[in-house]
Amino acid sequence: MLVNDKVYVGITSKDANDRWLDGESYKGNSDLYAHIKKFGWESGFHHKIVADSLSWEKAKESEKLLIETLEATDPEKGYNHRKGNNRQGVRRERANVRTKIQILRKNRGITQFDLADALGLSRATISNYEVNRRSPSIDELKRFADFFGVGLDYFGTDATDESFEISSRVKGYFKNENVSYDEKVELFHDLLSTYYLYVIDKN
Repeated sequence: MLVNDKVYVGITSKDANDRWLDGESYKGNSDLYAHIKKFGWESGFHHKIVADSLSWEKAKESEKLLIETLEATDPEKGYNHRKGNNRQGVRRERANVRTKIQILRKNRGITQFDLADALGLSRATISNYEVNRRSPSIDELKRFADFFGVGLDYFGTDATDESFEISSRVKGYFKNENVSYDEKVELFHDLLSTYYLYVIDKN
């Protein structure tokens, strides 16, 4: 982008202009789309086709490499929400939720107390999220998104992402000091046996 030097890396099997649609195809990326509407697709951005006629696998590898090299998932440097077109990229992005909350808060120039008060949470809760001691639920993450004016996709998830919600609840359970060690072990074995029953045995 011309104004802030932030980048976005993407791949497509379509003609580039059919993919871009003058910026209208990026509605799912709220922060990128907001800047497209504010500064203009042509006047606000440089557009460059780095390579074409690649196999799909080669394109995915190249995308991942460029995103990593340009640090495009760093909210201060780029608009990418994932590290590439793969599930591993989603997992890495989710692990960065705490960093994104902190960056959004600091960019707004407010304290943890201010943010907690605005969202109806405790300061300790905000602190726990920012140091990755706890993970927010989808509902809590939506409150952050609404407050800062970003989409849930900014955090690498959406409102129907059951795996994110389940992962958040499991982490909270295991980190809860009021839950006994034996209870945590029992849950772990239940999860493991369920995984083997419905995933391993089915494949």
